[in-house]
Amino acid sequence: MSNFGIKVSRPGFDVLSASDSNTVLNSNLNTFKICRMVHFTAAGSVAHGLTYPPAFIAFKELNDQFGIITDADELVGAEGGYLFGGVSYVSVDSTNVYSYTDDEVWVLILTDALNE
Repeated sequence: MSNFGIKVSRPGFDVLSASDSNTVLNSNLNTFKICRMVHFTAAGSVAHGLTYPPAFIAFKELNDQFGIITDADELVGAEGGYLFGGVSYVSVDSTNVYSYTDDEVWVLILTDALNE
């Protein structure tokens, strides 16, 4: 076998012959990988440790719940809370991640470059 990596198939599918759509994990596919999490309790900046602007996902607690919110504060999430897109609250450059709110914010920094 010349193709090395990790592959986990869905229940009922043989991992040796499962198509990509029938896997729950396949290291040959390009997926977001978490580099680190940054936690803000006020506006500010933190070095993310990468040499390029990374992709990111920002989370904010609303009404003691988490979920998805767009930049226009339109509810988009599943029951139980909200996640916001982050453009108006969070940004990154090749050195830092920035929070522009005094609300508590968690930012997942991904290894993928923002411009890829």
